[in-house]
Amino acid sequence: MPLQDETDTDKYGAVFVLRRSPVQDVTIQLQGWSAHVRRGVPAVVVHGDGSGVDLSSTLVEAFEAANNALDYMSFRGLADVTIIDAVDDFLIWWPGPAGVVMHANLIHTVTSHSTATVTVHDANGDLVRTAPPTPLQRDAFRFVRMSRTSDYLHDAYRYMFLALESVLDDIHAHTRGGEVAWFKDALRQANQIEPVSFLAPSGTPDPIDWIYDNMYRPERSGLMHAKASRGYIIPQDLSSRNSIQRSLELLSTYVLNLLEKRTNIGHMSSGLMQGGWEILAGGALSKHRIVLSDDETPFNENDLLFAPGGGRVVELQNGAITRENEPMVMAMTGVCEKSDLNRLDQIRRIGAMGPDDEALLASPLYGPLQLDEDVVRLEVKLGLRNVNSTGSRIHFSA
Repeated sequence: MPLQDETDTDKYGAVFVLRRSPVQDVTIQLQGWSAHVRRGVPAVVVHGDGSGVDLSSTLVEAFEAANNALDYMSFRGLADVTIIDAVDDFLIWWPGPAGVVMHANLIHTVTSHSTATVTVHDANGDLVRTAPPTPLQRDAFRFVRMSRTSDYLHDAYRYMFLALESVLDDIHAHTRGGEVAWFKDALRQANQIEPVSFLAPSGTPDPIDWIYDNMYRPERSGLMHAKASRGYIIPQDLSSRNSIQRSLELLSTYVLNLLEKRTNIGHMSSGLMQGGWEILAGGALSKHRIVLSDDETPFNENDLLFAPGGGRVVELQNGAITRENEPMVMAMTGVCEKSDLNRLDQIRRIGAMGPDDEALLASPLYGPLQLDEDVVRLEVKLGLRNVNSTGSRIHFSA
Protein backbone atom coordinates (compact mmCIF):
# COMPACT_ATOMS: atom_id res chain seq x y z
CA MET A 1 0.00 0.00 0.00
CA PRO A 2 1.60 3.33 -1.02
CA LEU A 3 2.51 5.76 1.74
CA GLN A 4 2.75 8.74 -0.60
CA ASP A 5 1.05 10.31 -3.58
CA GLU A 6 2.40 9.55 -7.07
CA THR A 7 4.32 12.83 -7.27
CA ASP A 8 5.76 12.41 -3.77
CA THR A 9 4.63 15.87 -2.69
CA ASP A 10 2.79 14.94 0.52
CA LYS A 11 5.33 15.24 3.32
CA TYR A 12 2.93 14.37 6.14
CA GLY A 13 1.34 11.01 6.76
CA ALA A 14 0.59 8.15 9.11
CA VAL A 15 -0.42 4.51 9.34
CA PHE A 16 -2.86 3.34 12.02
CA VAL A 17 -3.98 -0.16 13.03
CA LEU A 18 -7.58 -1.22 12.35
CA ARG A 19 -9.64 -3.55 14.51
CA ARG A 20 -10.35 -5.68 11.45
CA SER A 21 -9.48 -5.64 7.78
CA PRO A 22 -11.79 -3.98 5.22
CA VAL A 23 -13.58 -6.14 2.66
CA GLN A 24 -12.43 -4.09 -0.33
CA ASP A 25 -9.84 -1.54 -1.45
CA VAL A 26 -10.94 2.07 -0.94
CA THR A 27 -9.17 5.37 -1.61
CA ILE A 28 -10.66 8.79 -1.02
CA GLN A 29 -9.43 12.39 -0.91
CA LEU A 30 -10.92 14.59 1.78
CA GLN A 31 -9.90 18.01 3.07
CA GLY A 32 -6.40 17.88 1.62
CA TRP A 33 -5.64 14.34 2.77
CA SER A 34 -5.70 11.01 0.93
CA ALA A 35 -6.76 7.88 2.78
CA HIS A 36 -6.28 4.26 1.69
CA VAL A 37 -7.51 0.94 3.02
CA ARG A 38 -6.86 -2.39 1.36
CA ARG A 39 -8.75 -5.65 1.55
CA GLY A 40 -7.15 -8.03 4.03
CA VAL A 41 -4.84 -5.39 5.54
CA PRO A 42 -5.76 -4.20 9.07
CA ALA A 43 -4.38 -0.69 8.59
CA VAL A 44 -5.32 2.71 7.18
CA VAL A 45 -2.80 4.98 5.46
CA VAL A 46 -3.26 8.75 5.27
CA HIS A 47 -1.00 11.37 3.70
CA GLY A 48 -1.49 15.00 2.88
CA ASP A 49 -0.44 18.60 3.20
CA GLY A 50 -0.32 18.98 6.96
CA SER A 51 0.93 21.77 9.16
CA GLY A 52 2.37 19.90 12.15
CA VAL A 53 5.85 20.76 13.35
CA ASP A 54 6.50 17.72 15.52
CA LEU A 55 5.20 14.29 16.49
CA SER A 56 2.30 15.35 18.69
CA SER A 57 0.89 18.02 16.37
CA THR A 58 1.22 15.77 13.32
CA LEU A 59 -0.42 12.88 15.18
CA VAL A 60 -3.49 14.99 15.98
CA GLU A 61 -3.82 16.11 12.34
CA ALA A 62 -3.26 12.68 10.81
CA PHE A 63 -5.53 10.89 13.28
CA GLU A 64 -8.36 13.32 12.59
CA ALA A 65 -7.84 12.95 8.83
CA ALA A 66 -7.94 9.15 9.12
CA ASN A 67 -11.12 9.18 11.20
CA ASN A 68 -12.84 11.67 8.89
CA ALA A 69 -12.04 9.44 5.92
CA LEU A 70 -13.23 6.29 7.68
CA ASP A 71 -16.44 8.11 8.67
CA TYR A 72 -17.13 8.84 5.01
CA MET A 73 -16.27 5.30 3.91
CA SER A 74 -18.67 3.87 6.47
CA PHE A 75 -21.47 6.27 5.55
CA ARG A 76 -21.07 5.33 1.87
CA GLY A 77 -21.09 1.62 2.69
CA LEU A 78 -17.53 1.18 1.41
CA ALA A 79 -15.84 0.02 4.62
CA ASP A 80 -16.90 -0.31 8.25
CA VAL A 81 -13.63 -0.26 10.18
CA THR A 82 -12.29 1.54 13.22
CA ILE A 83 -8.86 2.47 14.51
CA ILE A 84 -7.54 0.77 17.63
CA ASP A 85 -4.56 1.49 19.86
CA ALA A 86 -4.09 4.85 18.17
CA VAL A 87 -1.77 6.17 20.88
CA ASP A 88 0.18 2.89 21.07
CA ASP A 89 0.86 1.49 17.61
CA PHE A 90 1.35 3.82 14.68
CA LEU A 91 3.80 4.98 12.04
CA ILE A 92 3.95 8.70 11.33
CA TRP A 93 6.12 11.16 9.41
CA TRP A 94 6.52 14.91 9.00
CA PRO A 95 9.08 17.31 7.46
CA GLY A 96 11.93 18.38 9.73
CA PRO A 97 14.65 20.99 9.13
CA ALA A 98 16.93 18.50 7.34
CA GLY A 99 14.33 16.22 5.78
CA VAL A 100 11.46 13.91 6.63
CA VAL A 101 11.39 12.41 10.12
CA MET A 102 9.59 9.07 10.53
CA HIS A 103 8.45 7.80 13.92
CA ALA A 104 7.25 4.31 14.81
CA ASN A 105 5.40 3.85 18.10
CA LEU A 106 5.13 0.50 19.87
CA ILE A 107 3.65 0.41 23.38
CA HIS A 108 2.95 -3.07 24.73
CA THR A 109 0.32 -3.52 27.45
CA VAL A 110 0.61 -6.21 30.12
CA THR A 111 -2.04 -7.06 32.69
CA SER A 112 -0.90 -7.84 36.22
CA HIS A 113 -2.91 -9.69 38.83
CA SER A 114 -2.05 -10.40 42.43
CA THR A 115 -3.91 -11.92 45.34
CA ALA A 116 -3.36 -11.96 49.08
CA THR A 117 -4.88 -14.06 51.82
CA VAL A 118 -5.32 -12.59 55.29
CA THR A 119 -5.95 -14.88 58.26
CA VAL A 120 -7.28 -13.64 61.60
CA HIS A 121 -6.92 -15.49 64.89
CA ASP A 122 -8.68 -14.78 68.17
CA ALA A 123 -7.02 -14.45 71.56
CA ASN A 124 -6.94 -18.23 71.89
CA GLY A 125 -5.18 -18.63 68.57
CA ASP A 126 -8.22 -20.07 66.84
CA LEU A 127 -8.85 -19.13 63.22
CA VAL A 128 -11.67 -16.61 62.81
CA ARG A 129 -13.69 -17.45 59.73
CA THR A 130 -15.63 -14.75 57.92
CA ALA A 131 -18.50 -15.74 55.68
CA PRO A 132 -18.41 -14.31 52.15
CA PRO A 133 -21.04 -11.66 51.36
CA THR A 134 -24.46 -12.77 50.19
CA PRO A 135 -24.73 -12.08 46.43
CA LEU A 136 -27.05 -9.24 45.43
CA GLN A 137 -28.52 -7.99 42.18
CA ARG A 138 -28.25 -4.29 41.48
CA ASP A 139 -28.64 -2.55 38.13
CA ALA A 140 -25.61 -0.46 39.05
CA PHE A 141 -23.53 -3.65 38.98
CA ARG A 142 -24.48 -4.13 35.31
CA PHE A 143 -23.39 -0.61 34.42
CA VAL A 144 -20.12 -1.12 36.29
CA ARG A 145 -19.42 -4.37 34.43
CA MET A 146 -20.14 -2.84 31.04
CA SER A 147 -17.81 0.03 31.86
CA ARG A 148 -14.98 -2.22 33.03
CA THR A 149 -15.22 -4.51 29.99
CA SER A 150 -15.59 -1.90 27.27
CA ASP A 151 -12.75 -1.34 24.79
CA TYR A 152 -13.95 2.21 24.15
CA LEU A 153 -13.11 5.03 26.54
CA HIS A 154 -16.27 7.03 25.90
CA ASP A 155 -18.53 4.00 26.34
CA ALA A 156 -16.76 3.15 29.58
CA TYR A 157 -17.30 6.66 30.91
CA ARG A 158 -20.98 6.68 29.94
CA TYR A 159 -21.61 3.34 31.64
CA MET A 160 -19.80 4.38 34.81
CA PHE A 161 -21.78 7.61 35.01
CA LEU A 162 -24.96 5.58 34.57
CA ALA A 163 -23.78 3.42 37.47
CA LEU A 164 -23.40 6.59 39.53
CA GLU A 165 -26.88 7.79 38.58
CA SER A 166 -28.33 4.37 39.37
CA VAL A 167 -26.95 4.30 42.90
CA LEU A 168 -27.80 7.98 43.44
CA ASP A 169 -31.40 7.23 42.49
CA ASP A 170 -31.38 4.37 44.97
CA ILE A 171 -30.19 6.78 47.66
CA HIS A 172 -32.43 9.70 46.67
CA ALA A 173 -35.17 8.72 44.21
CA HIS A 174 -35.94 11.15 41.40
CA THR A 175 -39.67 11.73 41.78
CA ARG A 176 -40.21 15.17 40.34
CA GLY A 177 -38.40 18.37 39.43
CA GLY A 178 -35.52 19.03 37.10
CA GLU A 179 -32.61 16.71 36.45
CA VAL A 180 -29.97 19.15 37.68
CA ALA A 181 -31.72 19.81 40.99
CA TRP A 182 -32.16 16.08 41.58
CA PHE A 183 -28.52 15.34 40.72
CA LYS A 184 -27.20 17.89 43.20
CA ASP A 185 -29.65 16.83 45.91
CA ALA A 186 -28.70 13.18 45.40
CA LEU A 187 -25.00 14.04 45.66
CA ARG A 188 -25.70 15.79 48.97
CA GLN A 189 -27.33 12.61 50.26
CA ALA A 190 -24.50 10.46 48.91
CA ASN A 191 -21.99 12.76 50.58
CA GLN A 192 -23.25 11.51 53.94
CA ILE A 193 -22.28 7.98 52.90
CA GLU A 194 -19.08 8.61 50.90
CA PRO A 195 -17.58 12.13 50.64
CA VAL A 196 -18.07 13.53 47.14
CA SER A 197 -15.05 15.79 47.65
CA PHE A 198 -13.03 12.82 46.35
CA LEU A 199 -14.17 13.74 42.83
CA ALA A 200 -13.12 17.40 43.05
CA PRO A 201 -9.69 19.02 43.41
CA SER A 202 -8.47 19.39 46.97
CA GLY A 203 -9.73 22.53 48.64
CA THR A 204 -12.69 23.06 46.29
CA PRO A 205 -15.21 25.25 48.20
CA ASP A 206 -18.29 23.52 46.81
CA PRO A 207 -17.47 20.04 45.44
CA ILE A 208 -21.05 19.42 44.28
CA ASP A 209 -21.12 22.52 42.09
CA TRP A 210 -17.66 21.59 40.81
CA ILE A 211 -18.80 18.08 39.88
CA TYR A 212 -21.76 19.48 37.98
CA ASP A 213 -19.72 22.16 36.19
CA ASN A 214 -16.72 19.96 35.34
CA MET A 215 -18.06 16.42 35.06
CA TYR A 216 -21.82 16.34 34.57
CA ARG A 217 -22.19 19.17 32.09
CA PRO A 218 -19.08 18.94 29.85
CA GLU A 219 -18.32 15.21 30.13
CA ARG A 220 -21.49 13.30 30.96
CA SER A 221 -23.70 15.52 28.77
CA GLY A 222 -20.94 16.00 26.20
CA LEU A 223 -20.75 12.23 25.68
CA MET A 224 -24.51 11.62 25.67
CA HIS A 225 -25.64 14.52 23.46
CA ALA A 226 -24.54 15.94 20.11
CA LYS A 227 -25.86 19.47 19.96
CA ALA A 228 -23.33 21.85 18.45
CA SER A 229 -24.83 24.79 20.32
CA ARG A 230 -23.99 23.15 23.65
CA GLY A 231 -20.78 21.43 22.66
CA TYR A 232 -20.08 17.71 22.66
CA ILE A 233 -17.21 15.24 22.58
CA ILE A 234 -16.86 13.28 19.36
CA PRO A 235 -15.64 9.65 19.51
CA GLN A 236 -11.88 9.10 19.16
CA ASP A 237 -11.07 12.73 19.93
CA LEU A 238 -7.44 12.86 21.05
CA SER A 239 -7.67 16.34 22.54
CA SER A 240 -10.01 15.22 25.33
CA ARG A 241 -8.70 11.69 25.81
CA ASN A 242 -6.37 12.31 28.77
CA SER A 243 -8.87 14.39 30.73
CA ILE A 244 -11.65 11.82 30.19
CA GLN A 245 -9.32 9.03 31.32
CA ARG A 246 -8.39 10.87 34.53
CA SER A 247 -12.01 11.72 35.23
CA LEU A 248 -13.13 8.13 34.64
CA GLU A 249 -10.48 6.81 37.03
CA LEU A 250 -11.80 9.05 39.82
CA LEU A 251 -15.42 8.32 38.94
CA SER A 252 -14.84 4.55 38.96
CA THR A 253 -13.16 4.62 42.35
CA TYR A 254 -15.91 6.76 43.85
CA VAL A 255 -18.75 4.62 42.46
CA LEU A 256 -17.17 1.42 43.77
CA ASN A 257 -16.60 2.96 47.20
CA LEU A 258 -20.16 4.30 47.32
CA LEU A 259 -21.61 0.94 46.31
CA GLU A 260 -19.51 -0.80 48.94
CA LYS A 261 -20.90 1.47 51.65
CA ARG A 262 -24.43 1.08 50.28
CA THR A 263 -24.44 -2.72 49.86
CA ASN A 264 -21.75 -3.87 52.33
CA ILE A 265 -20.08 -5.67 49.43
CA GLY A 266 -16.57 -4.61 48.51
CA HIS A 267 -14.69 -4.63 45.22
CA MET A 268 -11.49 -6.63 45.56
CA SER A 269 -8.57 -4.63 44.22
CA SER A 270 -4.85 -5.29 44.11
CA GLY A 271 -1.93 -4.67 41.82
CA LEU A 272 1.33 -2.86 41.24
CA MET A 273 1.90 0.71 42.33
CA GLN A 274 3.55 3.28 40.07
CA GLY A 275 6.92 3.02 41.79
CA GLY A 276 6.98 -0.76 41.63
CA TRP A 277 6.08 -0.75 37.96
CA GLU A 278 8.81 1.77 37.16
CA ILE A 279 11.39 -0.57 38.69
CA LEU A 280 10.06 -3.67 36.92
CA ALA A 281 9.50 -2.03 33.53
CA GLY A 282 12.79 -0.17 33.67
CA GLY A 283 14.65 -3.40 34.28
CA ALA A 284 12.82 -5.15 31.46
CA LEU A 285 13.32 -2.34 28.95
CA SER A 286 17.04 -2.21 29.71
CA LYS A 287 17.29 -5.67 28.11
CA HIS A 288 15.41 -4.60 24.95
CA ARG A 289 17.45 -3.71 21.88
CA ILE A 290 15.36 -1.63 19.46
CA VAL A 291 15.95 -3.02 15.99
CA LEU A 292 14.85 -2.99 12.35
CA SER A 293 15.13 -5.89 9.93
CA ASP A 294 14.61 -6.71 6.27
CA ASP A 295 13.94 -10.37 7.12
CA GLU A 296 11.46 -11.72 4.56
CA THR A 297 10.10 -14.55 6.70
CA PRO A 298 6.29 -14.28 6.94
CA PHE A 299 5.48 -12.63 10.24
CA ASN A 300 4.53 -14.97 13.08
CA GLU A 301 4.00 -13.67 16.61
CA ASN A 302 5.43 -16.96 17.93
CA ASP A 303 8.83 -16.49 16.25
CA LEU A 304 11.67 -17.20 18.67
CA LEU A 305 14.16 -15.03 16.78
CA PHE A 306 13.50 -11.49 15.62
CA ALA A 307 14.97 -12.29 12.19
CA PRO A 308 14.30 -16.04 11.85
CA GLY A 309 15.24 -16.09 8.17
CA GLY A 310 18.66 -14.58 8.74
CA GLY A 311 17.79 -11.14 7.40
CA ARG A 312 19.90 -8.12 8.13
CA VAL A 313 19.29 -6.35 11.43
CA VAL A 314 20.02 -2.72 12.26
CA GLU A 315 20.18 -1.84 15.94
CA LEU A 316 19.12 1.65 16.93
CA GLN A 317 20.78 3.80 19.55
CA ASN A 318 18.58 3.50 22.62
CA GLY A 319 17.72 6.63 24.55
CA ALA A 320 17.06 6.92 28.27
CA ILE A 321 14.19 4.98 29.85
CA THR A 322 11.62 7.53 30.99
CA ARG A 323 8.24 7.71 32.68
CA GLU A 324 5.57 8.81 30.22
CA ASN A 325 2.82 11.32 30.98
CA GLU A 326 0.29 8.48 31.09
CA PRO A 327 0.32 6.55 34.39
CA MET A 328 2.00 3.13 34.44
CA VAL A 329 3.87 3.60 31.14
CA MET A 330 7.65 3.44 30.81
CA ALA A 331 9.32 3.92 27.43
CA MET A 332 12.51 4.62 25.54
CA THR A 333 13.18 5.91 22.05
CA GLY A 334 15.76 4.59 19.62
CA VAL A 335 17.14 6.67 16.76
CA CYS A 336 18.42 5.60 13.37
CA GLU A 337 20.09 8.15 11.10
CA LYS A 338 20.13 8.09 7.30
CA SER A 339 23.50 6.31 7.04
CA ASP A 340 22.16 3.34 9.02
CA LEU A 341 18.84 3.35 7.16
CA ASN A 342 20.73 2.85 3.91
CA ARG A 343 21.90 -0.55 5.15
CA LEU A 344 18.38 -1.92 4.59
CA ASP A 345 16.69 -1.88 1.19
CA GLN A 346 13.36 -2.42 2.91
CA ILE A 347 12.11 -2.54 6.49
CA ARG A 348 9.95 -5.56 7.15
CA ARG A 349 10.05 -5.69 10.94
CA ILE A 350 10.23 -3.05 13.66
CA GLY A 351 10.55 -4.01 17.30
CA ALA A 352 12.97 -5.29 19.90
CA MET A 353 15.14 -8.30 20.53
CA GLY A 354 17.00 -9.50 23.59
CA PRO A 355 20.68 -10.19 24.29
CA ASP A 356 20.55 -13.49 22.37
CA ASP A 357 18.70 -12.01 19.35
CA GLU A 358 15.43 -13.44 20.63
CA ALA A 359 12.21 -11.71 19.61
CA LEU A 360 10.74 -9.62 22.43
CA LEU A 361 8.34 -7.21 20.75
CA ALA A 362 7.26 -6.56 17.18
CA SER A 363 5.05 -3.87 15.72
CA PRO A 364 1.76 -5.01 14.15
CA LEU A 365 2.60 -2.60 11.31
CA TYR A 366 5.12 -4.81 9.59
CA GLY A 367 6.50 -4.16 6.09
CA PRO A 368 7.75 -4.10 3.57
CA LEU A 369 8.41 -0.41 4.22
CA GLN A 370 10.35 1.32 1.47
CA LEU A 371 11.85 4.65 2.53
CA ASP A 372 12.70 7.31 -0.04
CA GLU A 373 15.67 9.65 0.01
CA ASP A 374 13.75 12.38 1.84
CA VAL A 375 13.67 10.34 5.07
CA VAL A 376 16.73 11.35 7.08
CA ARG A 377 15.81 10.01 10.50
CA LEU A 378 13.76 7.14 11.92
CA GLU A 379 12.67 7.11 15.55
CA VAL A 380 11.19 4.08 17.31
CA LYS A 381 9.53 4.49 20.69
CA LEU A 382 9.25 1.26 22.63
CA GLY A 383 7.23 1.15 25.82
CA LEU A 384 5.57 -1.05 28.42
CA ARG A 385 2.25 -0.29 30.10
CA ASN A 386 0.86 -2.04 33.16
CA VAL A 387 -2.86 -2.55 33.73
CA ASN A 388 -3.92 -3.86 37.13
CA SER A 389 -6.65 -6.39 36.44
CA THR A 390 -8.84 -5.40 39.38
CA GLY A 391 -8.02 -1.70 39.53
CA SER A 392 -9.73 1.22 37.83
CA ARG A 393 -9.53 1.08 34.05
CA ILE A 394 -6.85 3.48 32.80
CA HIS A 395 -6.30 2.24 29.26
CA PHE A 396 -8.62 1.68 26.32
CA SER A 397 -7.89 0.57 22.78
CA ALA A 398 -10.13 3.26 21.28
